[in-house]
Amino acid sequence: MKNIFALLLLLAANFSFAQQRTTINQTITTGDYGLACVGGFTDKDNIASASTTDFARLSVLANLTCVQWLRGELDGAAPTGYYAGFYVKTSNLVNLLSTITVATYNGTTRQESRSGGSLLQLVTGGEGYVYFQTTLPHNAIRIEIGGAVTALFSTDVFLGFSQASDPNAVLPVKFGKLQATKRDGSHQLSWTLAGDETIRTMQVEKSVNGRDFSAVANLQPNATGNYQYNYQGADASAWYRVNATTISGKTYTSNIASIKANDAASILIQNPIHGSLVLHTTITSPLAILIHNSSGQLVATQQTTGGGKYNIPISTAGLYLVSVYEHGELLQQSRVINQ
Repeated sequence: MKNIFALLLLLAANFSFAQQRTTINQTITTGDYGLACVGGFTDKDNIASASTTDFARLSVLANLTCVQWLRGELDGAAPTGYYAGFYVKTSNLVNLLSTITVATYNGTTRQESRSGGSLLQLVTGGEGYVYFQTTLPHNAIRIEIGGAVTALFSTDVFLGFSQASDPNAVLPVKFGKLQATKRDGSHQLSWTLAGDETIRTMQVEKSVNGRDFSAVANLQPNATGNYQYNYQGADASAWYRVNATTISGKTYTSNIASIKANDAASILIQNPIHGSLVLHTTITSPLAILIHNSSGQLVATQQTTGGGKYNIPISTAGLYLVSVYEHGELLQQSRVINQ
């Protein structure tokens, strides 16, 4: 039983669609079979969404022999060897494990299915993926829940999928450069996200001194991985960063982008770094870059001669404080990790 629980519900989702994947289209049906069937799935169309906040919900009553099912047609045919399943969240792991089945279809023909502990799973707080590697081609998938239920419980189904790679083999989230520009009285931010981990939410943070940040917006993930945000009524000078939080609770942070008063110039500092600090700037005036280690020791300096890209070698791994000055005035201060 311990090994079964250690395998329930995979949390390594891919909403970036970087890998080959077929997802649910808008043809979604529900039904049931057995005795004393009551209720069923609500909001079934939500399983076609890539959002981790929209879901179809099934509440299962105790001591009934009814099985409720939810089926979605794929937006393309999935070949043999694809991994098929659903992302779910449940209030009762024991009952879900004993009553869940995932099946594939080719038209009206049921191709194959897996149930309970035979599904590939990984437990983390009752939330994640249930799936299996298929041995037959298919164009629809179905989740079935019910049967010998001993207690009332609910299950939320967020997304159905069939994809080429094992969802357990994921790439971590990686930010593209956060860029900030001033336009028409607002600060316009743009960035990209890549990787296979499922993003639950993103938070845009702003600072007026380059040190103390506070949230100004919460954003939902999209399927493209390309994002933009306009901050209206912007201060003359501001610093921005973006945090992306996954469903497993990990948080990734972008570089910090700044906008100067009366100037659309910005400073981009890569984070984390790997043996060399990389700084991009469009500021044409000379800048002084000072790098201190976690003990407060000055370990490196660099004087810029205009806008462009600057690389400053840092040999020792650890946390560093990067300070950028213009004419003796602090423009930006960022903490970076040298891995």
